[in-house]
Amino acid sequence: MYKQGHKSAPIIRFRGFNIKMIVCYDLRFPVYCRNVRNNYDILLVVANWPKARENAWRQLLFARAIENEAYVLGLNRCGVDNSGVEFSEGSSYVIDFKGKLITERGTSPVIAADLSLPALNRFREKFPAWQDADEFTIR
Repeated sequence: MYKQGHKSAPIIRFRGFNIKMIVCYDLRFPVYCRNVRNNYDILLVVANWPKARENAWRQLLFARAIENEAYVLGLNRCGVDNSGVEFSEGSSYVIDFKGKLITERGTSPVIAADLSLPALNRFREKFPAWQDADEFTIR
């Protein structure tokens, strides 16, 4: 069970990457995903987006990658839940910091992708849009 949070999602460090984790519905709210001063390199989104809203799920993942200059890993459930809600088999994605699809779930339940921190840092140096991001407070 999840409850409403009252502070920003934590950022963890793994294999040199800073990773911010959010759940499902948070993806709809860019302010909760904002990458202030490049605090994170990867946005990890674990979700239950049904097949009926798959297009929104996909578009929002790509938008978060582009606007935050970060990799986005969107991991969505698949199959049918106990209420009969259907989830797409191939709706988990790895997207790069330019909004390019690196890979998506196919027939295998495993997704593998190579992520490059040096490539990400070079892009951020070449196109430092993050420097113009406004400050904000979540209340």
